[in-house]
Amino acid sequence: MGYELCLLALTLYFALVDPNTPAWARGVIVAALGYLIMPIDAVPDMVPVVGYADDAGVLGAALATVAVHVADEHRRKAREVAESWFGARET
Repeated sequence: MGYELCLLALTLYFALVDPNTPAWARGVIVAALGYLIMPIDAVPDMVPVVGYADDAGVLGAALATVAVHVADEHRRKAREVAESWFGARET
């Protein structure tokens, strides 16, 4: 789950820093990424297996909400960074 969670977060991050992303979409992204780094959330991150499930759900919902503003370039950059951290993955 670590790779996928990072890939979601990185995709949203690259959409966030794109000046073409509208302000409302940036707000959604900031809220989702903020939830990811909050020390207190719905399911404590230290819980085995499901600890990051709520974080992944929030990131996934945010990505679905702003999907029209997430370009292939954002996804490509996110994949490159994630692969540099985790190693290449088959898609």
